[in-house]
Amino acid sequence: MNKLLIFLLFPILLFSQQDERKYHFDYFEKVNFRIHPYNENQDSYFFKNSKDSTYHLELRYAKYDTIAKMYDNTIKENVIFDLNFIYKNINDLKKLSNPSIDKSITSVLKNKKAIKYIEDFEFEHDTINKQFIIHKIQRKDNKKKTIINEHYFFFSKNKNICPINNSKIKEHFIKNYKLEIPEDYHYEKTLCLIDGKINTQDQIIKIEKIDFDLSFIIK
Repeated sequence: MNKLLIFLLFPILLFSQQDERKYHFDYFEKVNFRIHPYNENQDSYFFKNSKDSTYHLELRYAKYDTIAKMYDNTIKENVIFDLNFIYKNINDLKKLSNPSIDKSITSVLKNKKAIKYIEDFEFEHDTINKQFIIHKIQRKDNKKKTIINEHYFFFSKNKNICPINNSKIKEHFIKNYKLEIPEDYHYEKTLCLIDGKINTQDQIIKIEKIDFDLSFIIK
């Protein structure tokens, strides 16, 4: 092949091997996860677009699992970055580096049988501490011995966790359980209990509006 032609084609070939991605975020959630039996604590920052729920970026800080990952359901592909900083403000996202396709994803199909259960729930509106608490128990049968799931859901009057979008958890309880959760009470945390003891806790620490465009090239 003519050397001049190769020289002209090289930039085109190089560009074709690069995959540019662009995303916009208009809010983020800081969520704390705790696994009580193992005394494990994890902070995650979820960067999202209120008008497009098909993608989000997560910065996860944990003892054994610190990672930055871009989830994109439209192309069924995730991208991981090198994460070598502690998030403090939105400009820190500019420090994300070395984007690459996450090849650790595996798809496992299993035949799942629907589990039949008996469900009980109770709720309390604590006006003193400004909390609305829902206690939900799912049992295998009426004998009330075999508990499948036991959870506490907390809604609080906390301006720091005012959702950008309608809370799916709050909507679920209002629609399916006919509960009247006050409008200014926002979903804050869930406690999962095993044998009557707290096993895991998920808590929203902060929800904040942002305006940030993330773009990167995968080579």
